[in-house]
Amino acid sequence: MRWLAFASLAGCVAPGGDVACTDEYRIFGAQIVDGSGTPIAGLAKRTIRLADGADVTPRDTEQSRGWYVVLSDGDTSFLNERFERFRFDATGPQGAASFQFDARADCRHIDVDSPVEGALVLQ
Repeated sequence: MRWLAFASLAGCVAPGGDVACTDEYRIFGAQIVDGSGTPIAGLAKRTIRLADGADVTPRDTEQSRGWYVVLSDGDTSFLNERFERFRFDATGPQGAASFQFDARADCRHIDVDSPVEGALVLQ
């Protein structure tokens, strides 16, 4: 899993009042590879909130060299201030990859807690 962030200084207003935060855009993504480590592009992807089955697949798109956007700051309207469990699925003729993670929105940014590190191997 990887984080990408583009930043400059700014502030924002959260439901509890003014909150100091950066004017950055966070992207949480995954690289999916085959058994030999070659990145796999062109898979169908979905991000699902497990509590209600809502499809919260990001509006951001990817798909260069097997890189897939899992969640981004463009998806904060789908998130609460408390962590919730999500699942990311990627499928195609070559196989499938899936993992679960927790995410929330703080201010206007996503915050993700994921047990997965490194690339996901297609099964």
